Amino acid sequence: MSPYRILTPAQIIFSFMTITLCLVLLTGCDSSNESLSNSPISDNEDFQLVVDSSKTLPIGFSSPMTATLVSNETGERKNVPGKISMSSSETSIVNIVGDKIHAKSTGEAEVTAAASYRGKTYRTVVTVQVTDALVDSLTILASKESIGIGATLQFNAIAQFDDGTSLDVTQQPSTLWRVSDTNKASIIADTGLLTALAPGEVYVELQGFANGISFSGSKQLTITDAEVVDLTITPSTSRLTSGMTLQYTATALYSDSTTNDVTSDVIWSIDTPEIATINASSGLLTVGPKSGKVTISASYTVGDSLFRHSVHAFVDNNDIAFSAFSISPGTVSIPILTTSKLSAIAVDENGNSYDVSSPSTWTLNSPTHASISTQGNLTVNEKVSSSPLEVTANYKGLAATARVSISESPIQQFAVSPQMLNLSIGLSKQLTANLVFESAQFLDFTSYSSLVWTSDDPSIASVTASGLVTAQAMGSTLVRVSGDYNGESFSDSVSVKVAPATVKNIIVTPTTHFINDLQTKKFNAKAILSDLREIDITDIPSISFGLHQIVRLQT
Repeated sequence: MSPYRILTPAQIIFSFMTITLCLVLLTGCDSSNESLSNSPISDNEDFQLVVDSSKTLPIGFSSPMTATLVSNETGERKNVPGKISMSSSETSIVNIVGDKIHAKSTGEAEVTAAASYRGKTYRTVVTVQVTDALVDSLTILASKESIGIGATLQFNAIAQFDDGTSLDVTQQPSTLWRVSDTNKASIIADTGLLTALAPGEVYVELQGFANGISFSGSKQLTITDAEVVDLTITPSTSRLTSGMTLQYTATALYSDSTTNDVTSDVIWSIDTPEIATINASSGLLTVGPKSGKVTISASYTVGDSLFRHSVHAFVDNNDIAFSAFSISPGTVSIPILTTSKLSAIAVDENGNSYDVSSPSTWTLNSPTHASISTQGNLTVNEKVSSSPLEVTANYKGLAATARVSISESPIQQFAVSPQMLNLSIGLSKQLTANLVFESAQFLDFTSYSSLVWTSDDPSIASVTASGLVTAQAMGSTLVRVSGDYNGESFSDSVSVKVAPATVKNIIVTPTTHFINDLQTKKFNAKAILSDLREIDITDIPSISFGLHQIVRLQT
C-alpha cells in the first residue's frame, strides 16, 4: 500500500500581500473635548443650545457634534429632538459630513449648529482650528483581554499627536481595522467590532495615514475555548397595552462565567403574532390591539449548538384608562419635500405616558398637499396656499390635532458627502447630497431628478445620474453636482483620487491534488484585482506557500 497526501485550498497559507497599495488618506486629531455654548438666536429665552465638540482638528479627521438644550431657569438638560443642523463659514477648511465636523485644510472656520424645539430654533457657534499635526502614537483599547467563541468585542483607538492633542480615531475616514488571523476572528473594518471564531491568539490592528505618513497600532486578544452554556432574555416579564413597543435584550453566558450581549445575533420570534409582533433581528416588540399572553423567544446558534430561551409578556387593552391624548409636536413647520415625525401620546390616570403612534389612525385635512404614514411620518408635497394643514390622530375614542405650516426657510447649505474619495481602479462609491435649511431641517436630495451629476474627467472617474462614482484610471478629478429647490440654485464638488488596482482575491490551482510520497507538484497562484484583471503571482518573491495540514490516505 502506498501512502498519499491530499492538499486542499484550506491547506495553502499565504503571507499577507498587496500588489499595489496607494492610499491617499487624510490626517487629523482633536485636542480638547469641551462644551461650547452661545445664547440661542431665538425670541425664546427659556433654553440655550449647548454643543459638545472639538475646537482643534488636524487635517483629514472628523469629530462628532452632539447638542443638548439647557434650561436657563433650572439648568435641566434636554436631548435635542431630531437632527442637528450644521453649517461652516469656510467649507474649504471645515466641512460638515453627516453629524460630524471634517477638517479639510489648515485654518480657522466657524461652525453654526441649530436645532428646533417646540417650534423655536436655537443656534450656537463653534470656532474650529484645523492644524497639520501628525500622529505621534496610537493606543488600542478594549474592555476585555479575552473572550469566548462567538462573542463580540468593540475595539477603540486613541491617537496622540505631535502637538500634544489626542483624538478618538475608532471610526475615521483615514483608518482601517484588520485582524492577524481571519480564521480565528473577524472584524468590521469601519467600526472595529470583532467577532471571535476559534480559540487562539490574534492581533487586532488599526492602520491609517496622516498628512501622507502612515501610522498603526495593535492589541493582542485571547480567544478562549469557553463555550456558551446558557441564554437569557430581559425583561423577564412585562405588562403592556396596545400600541406600546418594548426592546428585549439577549445575553449569552459562557462556561467561564463571562457574559456577552447577543441581542443582534439571535433570531427573535413570538408565538402569538395576532397580539404582538417582534423584529426578528433587533428584538423590538410592538403590541397590537388584542389582549392576551405572548411568549417571546430568542434562538442563538454557536457552531453546531443551538440555544433557546423564552419569556412572557401580558397584554391588557381593557384595564388602562387614559385621561389625556395629544400629538407631539402640536405645531409643525417643515420645508417642501421633507418629512417630520409626529407622535401620538396617551397619558393614563397615574401620569404614565404611552407612545401609541402605531395603533392610532392618522388623517389630513388636505391630502393632496401632504401625506402621512400609519406611523405618523408627515411629508409635505407642495405649498398650501390657503389655511394651514391639520393632522388628526384618533386612538380608542380620543382625538388630537396638530397644525402644519410650510416653512419658507431658505437653504443654509448644500452638502455632498464624502467630500473626498480615494478609490482603486474598478471600485465604486455612492455619493449623497443633502440640503440643510436655516430652520435646522434636513432633506436628502440625492435621488431627486433635478440634480445633475458630472465628472470633469470621466476617463479617470465616471459618475451616474444617481451619484455613483466609479474609478476608471489613475489620476485626480472633480465630480460636480448642481440643482435647484423651490427656486433656489446650488452646487458642490467632490475631489476624487484614483489609485492603482488592489488585490481582492487570490486563487490557487489545482484546488485538489493527490501526491505520492517523494513526488513533487507545481501549484500556481493568481491575484484577482479590483478592476477584474488577473495576474500570475506564482513566482513573486513576496509570496510564500506552506502546508497547514497533511492528510494521509492509504489504499
